[in-house]
Amino acid sequence: MGRGESGMKAAAVVTAVIVSGVFFVPRSRAEWTRLETGPEESNPRRRQSHAMALNHASGRILLFGGWNDQVGLLDDTWEWDGNGWRRMLPRTVPPARSMHAMAFDSATGKILMFGGMTNIGLRQNDTWSWDGADWTRVATATLPPERSGHVMALDPSTNAIIMFGGHGRDPGSFLNDTWTYRDENWLELRPVHSPSARGNPALATTLFNALALFGGYEAQELGDTWTWNGSDWNLAQSSGPSPRDSHVMFFDRQTNQLVCHGGWGANPPPLADTWFWYGGTEGWTRFSDPGALGGRTSAAAVGLLGGGGLLFGGYDPAVDRGSWETWKWTCDVPTITAQPQSAEVLSGQSALLAVGAVGTGVLNYQWYEGDNSGSSILIPGANAATYATPPLTTTHSYHVELENECGLTSSLRATVSIASSCVAPSIVEQPSSLTVLAGMTATLSVTASGSSIRFQWYEGIDYNSSILVPGAVTNVLVTPQLARSTSYWVRASNECGVADSTIASVTVGGGSGGPAITSVVSKTGKPGSTAIINGNGFGRAPKLNVAYFDQSRAKVTKASSTKLKVKIPRKLKSNMVVSVVVWVGGARSNALLFQIR
Repeated sequence: MGRGESGMKAAAVVTAVIVSGVFFVPRSRAEWTRLETGPEESNPRRRQSHAMALNHASGRILLFGGWNDQVGLLDDTWEWDGNGWRRMLPRTVPPARSMHAMAFDSATGKILMFGGMTNIGLRQNDTWSWDGADWTRVATATLPPERSGHVMALDPSTNAIIMFGGHGRDPGSFLNDTWTYRDENWLELRPVHSPSARGNPALATTLFNALALFGGYEAQELGDTWTWNGSDWNLAQSSGPSPRDSHVMFFDRQTNQLVCHGGWGANPPPLADTWFWYGGTEGWTRFSDPGALGGRTSAAAVGLLGGGGLLFGGYDPAVDRGSWETWKWTCDVPTITAQPQSAEVLSGQSALLAVGAVGTGVLNYQWYEGDNSGSSILIPGANAATYATPPLTTTHSYHVELENECGLTSSLRATVSIASSCVAPSIVEQPSSLTVLAGMTATLSVTASGSSIRFQWYEGIDYNSSILVPGAVTNVLVTPQLARSTSYWVRASNECGVADSTIASVTVGGGSGGPAITSVVSKTGKPGSTAIINGNGFGRAPKLNVAYFDQSRAKVTKASSTKLKVKIPRKLKSNMVVSVVVWVGGARSNALLFQIR
């Protein structure tokens, strides 16, 4: 395809959520992750310049058409149900085409398709609807001009479909007309302001009940951002991501961000950057490291109802042809796993507050002091997961905000009150024993009452206080990755006394007879070099084991029940942190992280 076409009681209670046997793989970035969807022949063909749309009622994604470098234009229909692709076999099939556009019609609950190229250089202005089982050509009283490389989206302010621009019927011509589809007919809108004529821009919903259009091509790549408010276009950003066309853009409902990836820039190869924008005045921001997708152009992507996004196909410069791969975008807003807890202290003492959280990338902390009115004052320098208050003589409340490039989360308020007398600690809820797979972490917690409580966790079964767990000074303990069964207990103390918990055992097992990884080691850690996966439950022959470094399969050259010798996949890049898993039969091991050198 051508370029450019394409109050607290005296005894306060400290509580926490118990999370048993959870293994969080630390992520260094928001991620594009390739989904394992089976062999190539069970997926849609390799293609580019196709179209996808999300059915907002069913959550299914429709894919139609596109261009394959071996067979040309395609006319196949596929649906993604959240687990995999299924080819649909409608009685009526629209002509094969590429560079068409599709959008969900909320009035009918159907997906609408318009235009595209059905033969090289021949553009169409036909309208089709998909009801979930079959295609129907829609005979509209008004027909927009023929076009390809245009964009369509459901306008959240009017619940009508908006269509803009594209390549016109004549070679080298571009359009900047705006149309709406309602009551099964097209109506041209004549807004006071409009983006310039262009082909292959991207259009998607934003947080602010509007549509956003970015980029496109007309003599050169464009980099302006426009918003549609239901009646007019407004220039929102004149700069942002580098100018581009044939990129993908969608709304992530998890983070309330507009996400943009790839496309053609001023020079080849296809761009591999991923950007986000909330739709306000702060502008676009580039994700620090969006993962392994790489350069991609003329693909199709949609935002998912549960958050994130799904991308399929597009031109892949790594193979110099269309792709059949399915990729999912996830960006995890910080999730609080343990809220800061209210406490009592004696007058003149300080309190140690702590929050537990997970999320994509680097988590930035900021603590605030509040009052009964609900207002908050930022505490300079309070930028860690724990905060030691100054000595207090009156009641204060505190909360913490956590932010990463995916969004912001605020904790609940914790109140530190002044006790009239010292109350000795008492264990209200004991830590629970649990079982995990080898290589997993475990989270233990204790609930205690008393004033100004301090915590310290210890390892062992005999209450030997010399084997303390360094840094484990809150009521929640997250263990390191475990290769053997271990026991833990915690001491709660204050000026009035000490209370020790019962001993909780963390049993390390193989997990329903499946394989378990205890370590992954390599002399060099470089792609193509040898790595040893230690553990148990492996097949005794190499062919019985399947090892993955992230989504890349590693060749197993030697095997025993406790050790696998593998080749680190060459396609991995230096300085990557990957997740290693092993499959034996239908059983999957735990995952361990490994650093590519």
